Amino acid sequence: MSFNNQRLVLHCDADSFFAAIELRDRPQLKNLPVAVGGRATDRGVIATCNYIARKFGVRSAMSTAMAEKLCPNLIVLAPRFSLYRQVSEEMHGIFSNYSRCIEPIALDEAYLELDSDDWNICAEIAKDIQRQIESSLAITVSAGLSRNKFLAKLASEWNKPAGFKIIRDEDVAQVMSQLAVGKIPSVGGKTKEKLAKLGIVTCRDLQQQSLDFLTQHFGVHGQLLFDRCRGRDLRTVKNTWIRKSISVERTFSNDLVRDDEISAALNSLVGLLDERWLRLKSGYLAKSLFVKIKYSDFSLTTRESAFSGYIHSGEHFSPQQQLQLTSTAKTLLTSALSVKNASIRLLGLGFSVHQGDQKQMNQTDLFM
Repeated sequence: MSFNNQRLVLHCDADSFFAAIELRDRPQLKNLPVAVGGRATDRGVIATCNYIARKFGVRSAMSTAMAEKLCPNLIVLAPRFSLYRQVSEEMHGIFSNYSRCIEPIALDEAYLELDSDDWNICAEIAKDIQRQIESSLAITVSAGLSRNKFLAKLASEWNKPAGFKIIRDEDVAQVMSQLAVGKIPSVGGKTKEKLAKLGIVTCRDLQQQSLDFLTQHFGVHGQLLFDRCRGRDLRTVKNTWIRKSISVERTFSNDLVRDDEISAALNSLVGLLDERWLRLKSGYLAKSLFVKIKYSDFSLTTRESAFSGYIHSGEHFSPQQQLQLTSTAKTLLTSALSVKNASIRLLGLGFSVHQGDQKQMNQTDLFM
């Protein structure tokens, strides 16, 4: 089988995204069936659930009332979409460290076009992304690597949760021949039922049909079925994601209480942010600096301060910039702790960013 696209495509999909974030912030619920959605009394539906709840038959888009019948001990949490968007932004920020072309599909998944056709190099990139997301965000993603978007997404669903699979060029024929037609994303319930009536259950069955036959029975959709059952997908990854922030954070095994502990942690985060800022492609400017604090009771707060100068991505912080950033961060942290002086479970530091025009990029940094 020949492919036109020489670069490889990675599909990343966060596992039970909303529920995973809630469980991250509520570790006491870790071993219990948990879902995120509306209340049964309000005719709500389930947005997502953890894998424990899935064992009872709970699924997304199911009514909450039905979910609670299947799983009487189900804990249903109200969604916190502003938090999910924030974590999504951070996750996509990690993606951008490894790819210049990112196509978000939803808050919890994206396609990445990788700048290589070397399977081993791209596999290491995928594993690095998984490790960094788990380390920085305390959630897991499943990843799939292949030659096109369809096969990459198929691979990412193979070993959930936290799985990784490669579908190489030489694997496509065998993988597709064994695949049920219902695994093709465009095949819904009605199409699957119609195919079954025609004796078509697997992609091998579908491959036996001519394009004329499929077009006759499925109209313009017939061409897509003809291509997908053979692993073909000419869609390109469309670079539609715009970075809004970049950040680093640490969750501490022991809560921070003393001033010297907090100061040391903050200095460490400035260094980590410097490393991430250096790896970021050029063309971004920092608009403001923010600190993020999660307290021992899991409450969360942020403080932010705008810059009067220009800090360019793709460059190390100068010594003056490091001093300025550390001083600003300490001021923001002091402001937050003056309102709530509690021990710190998690500390984060980051920039809000925008893409600078050429005039801005050529300006002398006021911190230099």
